[in-house]
Amino acid sequence: MANRNGTLENILNKYNYVKEQERWYSYPNTSKIIVIGSIEVNNKEVLGCLKKVGIDKNRVEFYTDYDKLTNMNFEFLKNNFNYSDILVCAMPHKMNGIGNNSSLISMIEKNQKEFPTLTKIVDERGKLKYSNSAFKKALEKTNMYKEMNLEEDNETLFKTS
Repeated sequence: MANRNGTLENILNKYNYVKEQERWYSYPNTSKIIVIGSIEVNNKEVLGCLKKVGIDKNRVEFYTDYDKLTNMNFEFLKNNFNYSDILVCAMPHKMNGIGNNSSLISMIEKNQKEFPTLTKIVDERGKLKYSNSAFKKALEKTNMYKEMNLEEDNETLFKTS
């Protein structure tokens, strides 16, 4: 119907439809989300957030030890199509593998076409800080979450047709 009315483009945008060849990541059913930054709540709460939004805990990798992050090199994320999204919260500015960039975040932002989609976990003031509600909001912005909901919408659409 949207095609006949000339509103198909709007509908596709509403559901974040992306043509297959334009997807950043190669394997939508096996891709992962990587979370980088300090998380100072217990694992049970973090896993509860994942469960609430319907993301399998096995499809998320966590790098959350603030002290160890300075020695980690996240350059492996560059052109790595096994990850759909990078979620970041409070982390050290100086880290291995960021070159002349002021932080990992600025390196990714300057080279968006070479990295999975970046989403910041921020508090109400926009400051990088983990909270369960901020994590849930960030998860809902991920490609993985959008794709899962698009699949559910399509299943519902075909059941009612």
